This record gives sequence, C-alpha cells and structure tokens, in this order.
Amino acid sequence: MTVIIEFPRQATQPTAASDISDAVLHELLRKAVVAHRAGEARVPGSLGHRHHLAVALAVLEAIEIVMEGCSLANELEQTMTAGIKDVKVLARIAREYDGPESA
Repeated sequence: MTVIIEFPRQATQPTAASDISDAVLHELLRKAVVAHRAGEARVPGSLGHRHHLAVALAVLEAIEIVMEGCSLANELEQTMTAGIKDVKVLARIAREYDGPESA
C-alpha cells in the first residue's frame, strides 16, 4: 500500500482558536473520546489499554496545538478520566480554557 502525502505549496496562515470550526473540533474530540473509552474497556496495564489511551492523548495534544492552549490536553484528559465524555461539554471546555489558572 502506497500513501501519498501532498503538502500545500504556500504556507498556511496561523489560525486563532476562534477560527476552528465546531465541526472540526467535535470530530477531533469524538476521536479522542472513542479512543479513551476503548482504553478504559481493556484490562488496565495491557497493551490495548496503553495503546488506546496513548492515541486519545495524541489526539488531545493535536487539539491543544490547533487551539494554541497551554496544557489544554491535560485538562481535557482529566475531564474525560473524571467521566465527562460529552463532546459538546468538552468543546465548551476547550474553547473557554485559558491556561491552568482558569480551571
């Protein structure tokens, strides 16, 4: 299988957190929630458990990069670990998060 990756010919302009559409943010959060739930369903400490939680954290870190939020991934991970897995609630937390002191 061959994977072809095309890069844009022009540099993209940096976007602010408010420029990220809800659909994109919700899709990334959905992927993180699915991976986190899959990790919780596995035996703690197993390879599947660690793999799915690592995937969830990687997606959350991607959201943190896009949203330009310092330690946003940690905040979202702690929120999901606490049992809050509603995408709309997580999106609101991501949009309103303004650093560790705002939590």
